[in-house]
Amino acid sequence: EEYILYGKAAGMNIVQATEMRVDGEDVSSSRIRRLLMKGEIEKANQLLTYNYTLSGKIVEGYQVGRTIGFPTANVKAWEKYKVVPLLGVYAVLVHFQGKTHRGMLYIGTRPTLQNGTEISVEVNIFDFDGDLYNESLTVEFIDFIRGDEKFDTVRQLVEQIYRDKENVIKRLKDV
Repeated sequence: EEYILYGKAAGMNIVQATEMRVDGEDVSSSRIRRLLMKGEIEKANQLLTYNYTLSGKIVEGYQVGRTIGFPTANVKAWEKYKVVPLLGVYAVLVHFQGKTHRGMLYIGTRPTLQNGTEISVEVNIFDFDGDLYNESLTVEFIDFIRGDEKFDTVRQLVEQIYRDKENVIKRLKDV
């Protein structure tokens, strides 16, 4: 009511906005956050009308990835309060140095490698070999591949990572 009076005084017509609905449900930031935290990236992207992104700087990592054939860039996110999606493996597009690469992102505590509780964000960039320390990049989430899990041996982990990469490549084929 008050806004309508203010609007009239300012020579504006005030109209009550209706909530946006998709598939019969309200679109809200809390709903999108919940979807991200459940790993429902495609649904979150649909509601956002763009792909969810995380931007940051490449920092020194544990360098275990290169010893098992999957060198990863460790990402330290810029946005302190950005929602970190469900722990696990994702199909992503990686934007840096003006180019876009396909890649596989891992968010987790590296349980097989007994990393403690610290959450690590690492991306394996396909078809790229170079030093990215201190580079900035943006990761665009395309789809969730699987949750974080602990393997009995590093070998089992490596075998799973190879399967993950195949799944990611398939998923990014048409992107």
